[in-house]
Amino acid sequence: MKKIVGVRATWMCSVAALLLLASASVAFAKAQKKSAASKQEKPEAILSAAKKLADAKACSVQAHVTADKDMKISGIIFGKDFDLTIETIDGTTRQIVLGDKSWSSDDGKSWKESKEIDRRFYYLMHTPIKYSANEKIPPFAAVGTEKLGDESLLHIRFIAPDKITYEGDRANYWIAVQDRQSPVIHRFLGPMGFENNYVTDQVDYTPVADEHPIVPPPGNPHAQAAPPGPEALLMAAMKKMSTGVWSVNGTVAFKKTIKLHGLLSGEDFDLTMERVKPNAPMRGIVIKDKAWVCSDGETWHAGTPDDRLL
Repeated sequence: MKKIVGVRATWMCSVAALLLLASASVAFAKAQKKSAASKQEKPEAILSAAKKLADAKACSVQAHVTADKDMKISGIIFGKDFDLTIETIDGTTRQIVLGDKSWSSDDGKSWKESKEIDRRFYYLMHTPIKYSANEKIPPFAAVGTEKLGDESLLHIRFIAPDKITYEGDRANYWIAVQDRQSPVIHRFLGPMGFENNYVTDQVDYTPVADEHPIVPPPGNPHAQAAPPGPEALLMAAMKKMSTGVWSVNGTVAFKKTIKLHGLLSGEDFDLTMERVKPNAPMRGIVIKDKAWVCSDGETWHAGTPDDRLL
């Protein structure tokens, strides 16, 4: 009987020891997990630190802005000063702002000084990296690591409740974090406000080491736009097509393939769409503020000039 009691006591002590060891292991694991989590900075904390550094330094910018009239913007920004070239289908303009002085040129040779400073295009470049100590950055999610040249960049994206419809429908940043103390923003892609409309803004940032990055006209040679590339031909073609009357034949592939043909003149058109389902408008005509649609080739109904699906 005494032996049974001894064995039972020994077994109970062993179980207690195992329980204590297990509890200690769990506590140690939790401590390690907590320590690792504390070392991993939140994306918004990294973004805040990167903005603080970017806003204090000169940056070379290369941007494409998708809007009613697409824009290509390049140059240098430094605080509130900037030297930017804006290219659209309407032409090319270079703007230089230094302190309270402002100049602009449409040909890169003759300059005119302006009393009022036009910061519309500057805001498209600067707002994504603007830093404020009082700004509360909303939650961002780490998407992954992507390569840009020889650098590995952390891709972070603003957390929104709705599904992603296209890359750029919410704020995205690509940040170099090799040096945790000095994260560098290399790219922004997301929506921005411009002239009371939303546009999609893609900007690439590169640090500039020039001692005086912004100088009066003729400006810093490093801020000068690169020679026109293929996109310049596209802009010239789009500008030409904004005037006159054009015959068009096109195919649109979405869930179903649709064939279109007709005439375009500015924002007016007379287009026929091949029938894809019964009672679908086959032909649409828009002239200024008047519109008509026809689905049988004979009967016309009033439409709306805002319906520009065709």
